[in-house]
Amino acid sequence: MPALDSSPTSEEATTLLNHIERATHLLPSQGPLAVFVHHNTLHAFEDLSFDDGVRHGSEVNGCQPYLTEQRYRTKMAQDRIRAEDLAATLAEEVGRDREVPIAGLSSPFEIRCARLASEIPAGSASELLWIVAETGALRRFGEEVPSERAAELVCAAKEWAQRVVDADADAIADVADAVAEVLKRFDLSRRLTWSPATWDSFTLESTWALCRS
Repeated sequence: MPALDSSPTSEEATTLLNHIERATHLLPSQGPLAVFVHHNTLHAFEDLSFDDGVRHGSEVNGCQPYLTEQRYRTKMAQDRIRAEDLAATLAEEVGRDREVPIAGLSSPFEIRCARLASEIPAGSASELLWIVAETGALRRFGEEVPSERAAELVCAAKEWAQRVVDADADAIADVADAVAEVLKRFDLSRRLTWSPATWDSFTLESTWALCRS
């Protein structure tokens, strides 16, 4: 790099001019306007698809290309983004495999819809264990769980508990691998006297045990 009191060489001047020329294509060409005039500030990336252009522009200009996930969820809560809009967009991405179940349970489509619509905080195993141990995560359903969905889960847990009591072979096999520890804490012989809160806790603890297995 030349000293401050020296003149740039012809090669350096040419390089600098090339950089300036490149920068003029990346920056807006006009200053503040008194009236609205359409101007594409990403005109340097018009040869790319919209998504690629926005992402490349964010890398060059050091900015956020889209809203944060939390902002999108806020707009869903305000009904600015509807659940059917999200589903329609994901249906195009997932394609033919959208209805193929995972482990006989939910499909990739259903999982992705739930993942995008609900905030799932990330954390280490230690943090997760602390939340489970110190909060009501396994005692009551979260506020974000629709009441009808919670009722369906509790109903399924009641049916499964009845199968265990009736010594159904499949149910017993499940118990051996997944929720034996849970059944040690809950006396199924008294299930007919359980309160709704107890059923919620039994359902959540059983589900958590299945997830761990």
